[in-house]
Amino acid sequence: MKTEKTGETITHSAIFRILKKKSPMNAYIRYRVINSLLTNGGRASLKQMIKACEDVLDIKPISKRTIEGDLHVMRKDPRLEFDAPIEYSHTYRAYIYSDPDYSIDRFPVNMEEVQTLRFAATILKQFQHIEYLEQFEGTVQKIVDAIDKGDLSDDDPDMSFVHFEKSPLIRGTEYLQELIDHITDKKVIRIQYRKFDSEQAGQYVIHPYLLKEYRNRWYVVGYHEDDRMFKIFGLERIEGITRLPLKTYLTQIVDFERFFENSIGITRYDEEPVDILIACTSRLSKYLITKPLHPKQEFIKEEKGWCIFKFHLVPTPEFTAALLGWADQIKVMKPAKYKKELASKIESMMALYKGNSESVIHFKSDSSAA
Repeated sequence: MKTEKTGETITHSAIFRILKKKSPMNAYIRYRVINSLLTNGGRASLKQMIKACEDVLDIKPISKRTIEGDLHVMRKDPRLEFDAPIEYSHTYRAYIYSDPDYSIDRFPVNMEEVQTLRFAATILKQFQHIEYLEQFEGTVQKIVDAIDKGDLSDDDPDMSFVHFEKSPLIRGTEYLQELIDHITDKKVIRIQYRKFDSEQAGQYVIHPYLLKEYRNRWYVVGYHEDDRMFKIFGLERIEGITRLPLKTYLTQIVDFERFFENSIGITRYDEEPVDILIACTSRLSKYLITKPLHPKQEFIKEEKGWCIFKFHLVPTPEFTAALLGWADQIKVMKPAKYKKELASKIESMMALYKGNSESVIHFKSDSSAA
């Protein structure tokens, strides 16, 4: 199966498939809502439960089957240990707790779990510029509010002391929810896509399968009908998406974890992986050991103050860029072809700093395609 990277090579691997109505966080909130209706001798019909859950979650519609499933889970699921005494009263034509003193608040979430939820909300804040993810930050906070009954003191810390890497708003994230819908609905789409080195956008009919994030940029992986191969498209280069309901979606049997297993980044070549040996300084080795570049990274030995590592992968531009970032602390030993390729890049880079720097600037400006 051939694969081609479309557009410029810029590529935290993540498979992004979230369905709002199936969120485990939303289910927990529904349990709390149902509990609030039935405690202290309360009663509620399925219709009333649905209405209350829709109001709290701001999600419509919630199906009768969903609430019936929630009631079953609250009664029977051993993982929750609620063992809720929920019964249907024919007298009231509504559900009740057979034990009027029962409440799932007898199984409170402890401080550590509350702090974990708050941390989750803080993590989601880093994605607040992505419209589709904004709802989940709010959902986590609703859970915290639902389980926090005022037992926590006013001195409990928030998570403002946790800082994540921030990046400028990247174009294309506005297409995330739409692409998620097309993938989950298994629909063929046509995208208008402008490569960075093109003046005009092209039309691509694709069967979308995967959304992948790498270094704060999002990509969609899809089967391209005309070229009969998988291609990877950067969302920031998409200018429009049209669903093609009359086209039959191809259900491809593809393990996307294995699809990228021999590469680093978003680039993927249809080549066999090779053993790449590098030598690096002892100081740099500590970075590589504590944060490996790739799962198929292996420490071999230390020799004369240098540490030898082996990588079994296909060298991609992203892998090369990582090595060049440590240029004065690292050296490729094998294979000879890749060693020569890196040496050529270093020579080209050195040439930019030789002679009159002004002429280099003019040259770059005059030749820029972007």
